[in-house]
Amino acid sequence: MTTPSDTPSTVAPTGRARPRLGGPRWLLGASLLLLLLLVMTQAAQVAGRVRLAQAGRPLAGALLLRQRTGDLPGGPGAPGIYALARTAGEGAGTAAVRRVEIDEKLRQAAAGLAGLAGGQRLEGVALGSLGQYASAMAALEAAGGAAADPFTALALGNVLDEEGRLDDARALWQPRRIERAQSLQLYRAGVALASQGQRDQAEALLLKAIEIDPTNANAYHALGGFYWGPDRAQSLAMYQAALAAGGLEPFFERLATGRVAFIEGRLEDAATALEEAVALQPDHSEAVVLLGTTFSRLGRLDEAIGFLQGAAERSPRAFWPLVELGRIYIDLGEYEQAVETLTAAAGRRADVAQTFELLAEAYQGAGQGPQAINAWQQAVTLSPNSAALQVRLGDALAEAGRVNEAIAAYRQALAINPNNGLAKQGLLVLGVEP
Repeated sequence: MTTPSDTPSTVAPTGRARPRLGGPRWLLGASLLLLLLLVMTQAAQVAGRVRLAQAGRPLAGALLLRQRTGDLPGGPGAPGIYALARTAGEGAGTAAVRRVEIDEKLRQAAAGLAGLAGGQRLEGVALGSLGQYASAMAALEAAGGAAADPFTALALGNVLDEEGRLDDARALWQPRRIERAQSLQLYRAGVALASQGQRDQAEALLLKAIEIDPTNANAYHALGGFYWGPDRAQSLAMYQAALAAGGLEPFFERLATGRVAFIEGRLEDAATALEEAVALQPDHSEAVVLLGTTFSRLGRLDEAIGFLQGAAERSPRAFWPLVELGRIYIDLGEYEQAVETLTAAAGRRADVAQTFELLAEAYQGAGQGPQAINAWQQAVTLSPNSAALQVRLGDALAEAGRVNEAIAAYRQALAINPNNGLAKQGLLVLGVEP
């Protein structure tokens, strides 16, 4: 016989099931607790992100101000990626008051980010931008260093480079190809600045591009063109390096090959390579002009004139085709045509002494002495430190009977170069002791 005490507690006297402990009410309570914990966790994460954003705001302001004012490593126009965690240094072109404002924002950011969860990378960028490299490296290492995201690796490498440890920086960047990205950015910025006439800064950025990535053939090629006029030996070295690095587009590879051959005096090889380059880009003025010049040196004057005339006609601003044409007409004894062509060249650019030197020779050949003297004087004005031009001016003045002016020109040549034999000879011919 069953007693009440033997009755299962989960069964009512009527036979219906009783509610279990931990049934729907317990589940509801547990769900509410879980929801509360989730909300609290997310709220903490959101609050952390808010604090991080607030602390990073001065850093963003400082970096934007650096970009806007040109207070960047390498100066205005340098790519922002290159400036990450680097100091701009002294006298980067920014007014002192702006430099103070930038530094104050960076210090504020570094202080606000110190000890903030997830803020080590930004703290490292702020400290690096202030030039506090040891502290910047510690913060960036705490953020994960090279194993972290690419921007941390980029900033850490920039700090290493700024400390003179470029090999360490490259070793850190290479797994992610960061050095290639930086070098390409610097190359593009350098080319843009060169096209704007900012040669010193352009040269610095292009040289830094190949320092960071010695395999950047495009940067070598750009420097080859940069040095083509003023320094043929340096131009040759850069074009050779570009060809050795490999990877140039076919046109630029042919142009570099042609220029190397031209400098080395292998004119037939130069003509072959340049003809191939012009076939790829018929409107590329530099390639066309050099091909015409090469044909001129080879005595293939009809071909040279055809290419150079075409280049001059295709562009109303083309200058060097006219200069080379003028040289050819002088060599042919067609002085009137040379005068006309070189006068047109001077009209396009009046800042190149070579144009007026050739124009003076053309005038002399045409028997127009006074015009020749004017052209020599203009050449001397543009290149006042050339003893050779002073001598040519003195010769023209002496021939015209303007003895005192000729003596002055010869003496100026000797002031520039005391060993100039032609100037001494000119003075002796005029009866004057050197």
